[in-house]
Amino acid sequence: MDKKQIFKKMQIAIQENSIDKVMDIVNTESDCLEMMTPFGTWLHIAASNGKLAVVKKFVELGIDINKRGGTFGGGAIERAASEGYIEIVEYLISYGAEIDTSEPERNILFAAIQGGHLDIVKLLMKKGIDTTIKYTGDNMTNMDAIAFAKEQGQEEIFEFIRNNQFKH
Repeated sequence: MDKKQIFKKMQIAIQENSIDKVMDIVNTESDCLEMMTPFGTWLHIAASNGKLAVVKKFVELGIDINKRGGTFGGGAIERAASEGYIEIVEYLISYGAEIDTSEPERNILFAAIQGGHLDIVKLLMKKGIDTTIKYTGDNMTNMDAIAFAKEQGQEEIFEFIRNNQFKH
């Protein structure tokens, strides 16, 4: 199969959450796990689509859990946090996924805030993510998680972070 065919077949397998189809592709195209798509690795794609069974299989097969890719160059955990898939965020954390706070685009807390996912914000704060890191760039000046939540109109998240940031 050429890369385009592999991409199409793997996309379908992920969408269907089909471990069997994933394994059929992996067994016939052994280097497909190393592929980088415009959306990141296959793990990024499975994480951003909420396909926990496939995420688990990719981790089991050895896809680099911390490989960066996709639009913002973040990890698969950032994609799951952005889309609100707390089970995938929990799973990836349990397998040692890096919580990258080097840039706001890679900060999974900011991804969860922007998506309005209070449950993930709570989880990340319980795990000790730093809510006080401030970013300055093209779209923000000296902005931490509280300021970002306020700016994004996420009032409930804003209140939660403000009231709990130093309790964890």
